[in-house]
Amino acid sequence: MPRTRQRWLIDIERVLTLLLIAATCWLAMESRWLASDWRKTSREQIGVQTWLALEARWDSNDMKAGRRELASKLSAEFKHGDISDQVMEFFESVGSAYNLGLINKDLAISSFGYALRYWDAAEKYVQDERRRQGGDPSYYDQWEEFAKVLRKREQPITEEKLKNFLADESSKN
Repeated sequence: MPRTRQRWLIDIERVLTLLLIAATCWLAMESRWLASDWRKTSREQIGVQTWLALEARWDSNDMKAGRRELASKLSAEFKHGDISDQVMEFFESVGSAYNLGLINKDLAISSFGYALRYWDAAEKYVQDERRRQGGDPSYYDQWEEFAKVLRKREQPITEEKLKNFLADESSKN
C-alpha cells in the first residue's frame, strides 16, 4: 500500500516530536547540572567572602587592642565584670559560620587557630559564666565546638606554653 503524503507528514511529525522531547530532556538535565554547579560555586564564594570579612575584622586595630586586653586579663587574676567579650564574641561568630558551613572550612582552620588557644585560656571563665547564667550551655557554645574541631588537629599545650601565648598576645602591637 503506497504511503500517502498525509501519512508521510504524520510520521515526520512524530519523529520531530520525539526529537523535541529528547532535546527538552537533555536541556532540562543540563540546566539541573548548571544549577548544581552554580549553587556549589556560590556556596564556595560565600565561604571565601565570609572568611575575608572575618580575616579583616581579626586584623583590625580594634580587634588587636581587644586581643591584647583579653590576653592580659586572662593571664592575671580577673573579676568577671572586667573581661571584654569582643574577642570571645568574634570566635563565637567564627564558630557559628564554621558550624553552619558558611565559611570555607580550610581557611577558617588555618586562619583562626587562635580560637583554640583563647578557648584553652578562657574555658574556666566561660564555664563560670554559664553557671552564673543559670547553667546556660549555649553561652559561647559555637566557639567551643569550633575549638573541638581545632583540638582534633592539635595536641593540648602545656600551662607554660599557654602562659607564653598569652604573654605574646598581650604584647602585640
